[in-house]
Amino acid sequence: MWRNYAITALRNLVRNRLYATINIAGLAIGFAAAILIGLFVHQEWRYDTFWPGYENVFRLAKVLQPPQAPPLRSDGSAPEEAVWLRQDIPEISAIVRLWPEERGLRHGAVEANETIVWADPDLSTVFPVVALQGDVHSALHQPDTLVLTRKMALKYFGREQVVGELMELDRKRTMRVAAVIQDLPSASHLNFSVIASGVTATSPMAAADTSVSQNIGLGPVLTYVRVLPGRFVSVAEQLPQLVDRHVARGPFEDILGGRKVSDFMQYILQPVAAIHMLALNTQAVRTYGILKPAGDATMVTSLAVVGVLIVLVALVNFVNLTTARATRRAVEVGVRKTAGALRSNLMIQFIGESLLYIFAGLMLAVILARIVLPSFNGFLGSDMSFSALSQSAALAAMPMCAFLFAVLGGLYPSMVMSAFRPTTGLKGGAPGPIASRLRYSLVIAQFAALTGLIIAATAIERQTVYAMNEGFRLDTDQIVLVTTPCQDAFKDRVAALPGVKAAACGAGLFSDSGGAVSLIDLPDGTRANVGLATVDPGLLELYGLRPLAGRFFPADAGSGIAHGDPENESTIVINETARRLFGFASPKNAIGHAPPSWTKTEIIGVVADFPIQSIRERVGPTMFSR
Repeated sequence: MWRNYAITALRNLVRNRLYATINIAGLAIGFAAAILIGLFVHQEWRYDTFWPGYENVFRLAKVLQPPQAPPLRSDGSAPEEAVWLRQDIPEISAIVRLWPEERGLRHGAVEANETIVWADPDLSTVFPVVALQGDVHSALHQPDTLVLTRKMALKYFGREQVVGELMELDRKRTMRVAAVIQDLPSASHLNFSVIASGVTATSPMAAADTSVSQNIGLGPVLTYVRVLPGRFVSVAEQLPQLVDRHVARGPFEDILGGRKVSDFMQYILQPVAAIHMLALNTQAVRTYGILKPAGDATMVTSLAVVGVLIVLVALVNFVNLTTARATRRAVEVGVRKTAGALRSNLMIQFIGESLLYIFAGLMLAVILARIVLPSFNGFLGSDMSFSALSQSAALAAMPMCAFLFAVLGGLYPSMVMSAFRPTTGLKGGAPGPIASRLRYSLVIAQFAALTGLIIAATAIERQTVYAMNEGFRLDTDQIVLVTTPCQDAFKDRVAALPGVKAAACGAGLFSDSGGAVSLIDLPDGTRANVGLATVDPGLLELYGLRPLAGRFFPADAGSGIAHGDPENESTIVINETARRLFGFASPKNAIGHAPPSWTKTEIIGVVADFPIQSIRERVGPTMFSR
């Protein structure tokens, strides 16, 4: 019997090649799109799970909660905090600090600015990177050593075998390459290529370790810890006592009053696998170029829903095409029933045919997805692979889903076609009005879903175009942004290059590095976090900005606000959001005044809001100084 079902299904497929091609192609395209979306969603939710023992790796973060002010969250730490953790909490088995800096790196004729990450020797214990050459742990125990990724080794040397080679740091210090590691996968929130030993005498980490302080701010270091298995709760419970034991009250005395330091500052251990999708419910200070942009849980969930909708539309299309041909099978059904076939036999046969189409579409979808995946990776800048589908759960889920789709997609057509009476079928009858109405309803639902997807895609495309053009509110045409320590000599040489009209420097703008933040007392008695950025005279004009009131900085403008000191004599420019926050009725009214609770600072200009960091983030209050 089953052999007869299979032969009948194959004969029907061969006899109706055009119909089969349309049906299988529709299923394949829908399934291929769903597979690619599924790979992306899987990667977004599985960031940093490739590290062995990732469940026990955490990042130290902190939340500062001033009274009557929004909380300020920082992913960074001070160098001293790792020392406290190592001394006071034995359940922590390894700690590594990552201190990124923009430095010049040179070997022979190849020279470039790179993000150098100064690291502790326990880097390979917390993050077991794959060493292609050398030993990372012993390399970072030695001063004046570098660990390069394979990509950096090829960039500077053109080969992977570079252990023992020498490189120059800032054209001043000679560093030796002691190990080469595999490039970090794209599914990591970290993005570094050059690691330098933190025990090097000229490293900022070594300098900080020789001048330990209790004046803990937001900090320039990323601190990661590996906790003994099952001891996370115990470690988390000890963090408030660690804060009260080590952090000096002096810098926060005016805020604390009679409270403990731990009431103002809380340490948080963030699971490394949750960092990429960590919800930023408080104001965040992101100060590190080695961190990739955070994921968007809403966007990823929406994409998953889109993938499901695409599969449903493909299945509805399959059902509609199958039921539309029901009348052509009426004679076959009539003959089979006349020969004694039961309705259940016919339903099994038709569901089997649906299973054949579904599996053929799924196999073709896998082939299409494999062909498209390299271009898909290039577009997203990722390295997704089908290894996620090779896991046992995925291997079991795919045939189960295919069988479920076959049942869902074939059940209704089989019920319609097997319901033909022999006399009606032999006369070439058509399905009844109820079946026709249901098919029409499915067609309407299919077009409604497709219309919704088209509208959503159009909205996303228009939002993207808006974000890249009007939403940025800056004239970026013919402007090159270089991330490097800015010195007058470097800026003057750039400005002297042929074709360069102007050159200017700024800090805290247009990158994830962010800027400083100052807590300001507002007229209504509350407090607010206000961003601080430093700009050269002419930088705002370089981006096509014009003052809404007042003026921007002249060439002889003074400085002082860069460190957030309200007692320094200085002039500043504020954006529109800061103007509204400070209580000025109009840009003109703000000119000549000082920010609330500041005494020797004069507002000389107001500029329209423009994105300081990501276009997705709301523009916050910002003060610009020379």
